[in-house]
Amino acid sequence: MAEFFSSALLALALGGLIGLERERSGHPMMGVRSFALCGLMGFLATVLPGSEWTILAGFAGILVLSALVYHLKSERKSVGHGITTVIMLPLTFLFGVLVGLDLRLEAAAVAIAVTFILLEKSYLHHAAKMVTKEEMTDLLVFAIIAFIAYPFIPKVPISFLDTSLSLEYAWKVVTLITAIAFGSHLLVKYTKHQGAEAAAFLGATVSSLATLLIFLPKVRDERHVLSLNHLVSVGTVAGSLFVLAIMSSGLFEKAFLPLGFMGVVFLGAYLTFGPRLRNEDAPLQQRVFSLGFIAKFTLVFLAVGMLINLPHTPQTLWISAFLGGLLSSTSVIASLGYLFTAGQVSTSGALTAAVLSVIGSSLSKSAVSFSRHPRHWDLWSPAVLSLVSGAIVLVAQSLLG
Repeated sequence: MAEFFSSALLALALGGLIGLERERSGHPMMGVRSFALCGLMGFLATVLPGSEWTILAGFAGILVLSALVYHLKSERKSVGHGITTVIMLPLTFLFGVLVGLDLRLEAAAVAIAVTFILLEKSYLHHAAKMVTKEEMTDLLVFAIIAFIAYPFIPKVPISFLDTSLSLEYAWKVVTLITAIAFGSHLLVKYTKHQGAEAAAFLGATVSSLATLLIFLPKVRDERHVLSLNHLVSVGTVAGSLFVLAIMSSGLFEKAFLPLGFMGVVFLGAYLTFGPRLRNEDAPLQQRVFSLGFIAKFTLVFLAVGMLINLPHTPQTLWISAFLGGLLSSTSVIASLGYLFTAGQVSTSGALTAAVLSVIGSSLSKSAVSFSRHPRHWDLWSPAVLSLVSGAIVLVAQSLLG
């Protein structure tokens, strides 16, 4: 009995939440009470005898009611012809059905997300008007990669040059990186500050070396170049941990503290040494990504993956991780996640290789920055910090077993 009343109350609350937003927006016909009752109807339909048919009949009735509401709205000259409320009625009914099917968390999460979308109407309309043709093209490219290409990816690893390559795993990594690139671009573009810090950090989660090369021509003050190096190093660690969290939760749990410690060191250096980046230092790319970007990252990932996957001893694995980190630590980390999940590398071996890849990445970024400003030896500080923090991590790992 208590479960019945708690579920009924949740269905009422979810419907009332949506109704509150509709009433707040000035809808003259339906508000808190109407939507709360609609959610309750969906819940009750699941507990009545013959619930499948009851749900279908109730949903059909709500659709008829929605059509009636739209008809009445269209006849009133003073009311707009939007169909949001018409759509929300059957959706609220389905929220009640989900609650009745004991999918409470799912119903609540979707209802909250929908309410947020309704509340941010003006902002979303403004953002939609700012979308460029290039961004729409990039979104289509992402959709093709993420959804259309997947059925054609071989599910069985292929053998090449005495190494085993999983094209399915490579597709997942490329899709994840592409999604991060797309999301990073939108966050930088559509947030009000559009600052250099957000652009550098988010860009570095995809490719820290590429981000550095994009920023360097824009940042003319050598002191900001040093800050840029520290910040993209933070992004490198954050991106590596994010990739592991998605692709290899087991290695993520083991690598979180070691890599996280290195990230905290870089962040402390950014906040302590030199001025923070200025907003005018942030170059906003016209293209989110392109087929060229995807092709280059895929080739780099496969090349680094082959290097890491070659028959190896622990020592050659560490050398491969360091060399791969010079070009793309993200690719190294993703490859290590695959090897760790497949049981082809030990925990200590994978952690050591991950730390070495971050050291290699910091070394390459310091070298690139120093080549542009050869008189500023302090630009090597990110490489020194990575060596020191990495050594601390590896010693602690050795002592703790």
